[in-house]
Formats: sequence, C-alpha cells, structure tokens
Amino acid sequence: MARQPQVTRTITTTKATVLVVNIETGISEEREVSVPRVFTKAKKLREAVEAVVNVGNERLAHIKSTETVETLYGMSEQDFINHAKILPPRGSKEDATENTEENN
Repeated sequence: MARQPQVTRTITTTKATVLVVNIETGISEEREVSVPRVFTKAKKLREAVEAVVNVGNERLAHIKSTETVETLYGMSEQDFINHAKILPPRGSKEDATENTEENN
C-alpha cells in the first residue's frame, strides 16, 4: 500500500495534575488536564486550566504538578481539507487586520 500524504504538526502542551472539587457535594478528585502551550507564569496556567475544569459544579482547587509534552499530530490531506478552516493568504491585508484585532 502506498504511503498516504499527511499534514502534521508538533504541538507542545502542558499536562497538569489538578485537584478538582465539586462545590455541591464537597467531593474532590485528582484529574489530569492538558492545555495547549507552555506557561511560564502560574497565573496564566491557572486561567487556562480553570477554563477547562470549571464546568458546572466543578472548580479547580489546586494545581499539584505540571509537565511539558511535545506530541506529533497528523491527518490525511483529504481529512485536513474537509475539516480545516480556510484563511486569507499570508501577508494579505485581511491577515494583518485579524492579527491586530486578536492582540487587543
């Protein structure tokens, strides 16, 4: 069978072991959460983890440990074409406007 062309990307994530508390029952549990990027500031890491964990009655109580993980992801070119969002060409005026709006 011929090798199928792939679209690949290496993504660095931060894997955190966290303590989560159910605010209704008071029951706590340890959980592993992965968030994209590497965080150098504890406040930014906490905000990213809270966005994932603080759902419904669950709240982040404590980040016990973290680990940086590099993972290679890939999919066939056809899957990429079917699922990817179409962007304006690099260097176009639309691209510059979007980047300015994102940074504000």
